[in-house]
Amino acid sequence: MGPLNRMRPVGPMTIDTIDEINQMSPNCSIPIFQVDAFSSKPFTGNPAAVCLLEEARDSDWMQSVAAEMNLSETAFVHPDNGQLRLRWFTPKVEVDLCGHATLATVHVLKELSQEGSLPMVFQPFWNRSCVQFISRSGILSAEASTDGISLDFPATQVVPCAVPGGCLDALGLEPSELQFCGRSKFDYLLHVTSAAVVRRLRIGVKIASCLECGRRGIELHQPRERAAECFERTGAGPLEFFGG
Repeated sequence: MGPLNRMRPVGPMTIDTIDEINQMSPNCSIPIFQVDAFSSKPFTGNPAAVCLLEEARDSDWMQSVAAEMNLSETAFVHPDNGQLRLRWFTPKVEVDLCGHATLATVHVLKELSQEGSLPMVFQPFWNRSCVQFISRSGILSAEASTDGISLDFPATQVVPCAVPGGCLDALGLEPSELQFCGRSKFDYLLHVTSAAVVRRLRIGVKIASCLECGRRGIELHQPRERAAECFERTGAGPLEFFGG
């Protein structure tokens, strides 16, 4: 099974809250948005915070903001030597890549651009609904359209491997329902037989005990049944689902 490096357009997202960080930035107000990715209804989907910075801030400050937001990921975006840098932090640590927080970042840039309130420092990077970021995982490209947002990420090679010990029991998966198990730089990848299998899975904290050090999570891939069925479940454990 080859690597997946391009996500099909994802449908509408909602911005639940718009707040400003004042207590940690006494000399200015910095906008921060909470966005519900993969959802058209407020207070649903997979939330991420997006912080727009006119200039770089130190990592400890970013980590403190992410801890205060207490979401699975907070994205920070700022100009960096003629490019746009994107970084992601969990409440505990900086991570190399986050899909839904990247989607949330593009959504914020798109919405602000459409309403004419995109900060001046970001306007040169928003080119006809296309944007490119530099990150710890390389160059990431995104395009916003009426159909949603498409992301183009560097591919990471997936190699076959044994199923992590205890994983099937933790998920409630039968061996006959698993078609493939592999791992990439970041995650384990499990390809299951149907969307019905995904929908009935048990998701809990036991999944974390199945991961070896350095693995971010477990991805579950199902056969392509709906063109834009792509969503993440991180609130209950390090688990991601992708349709297709």
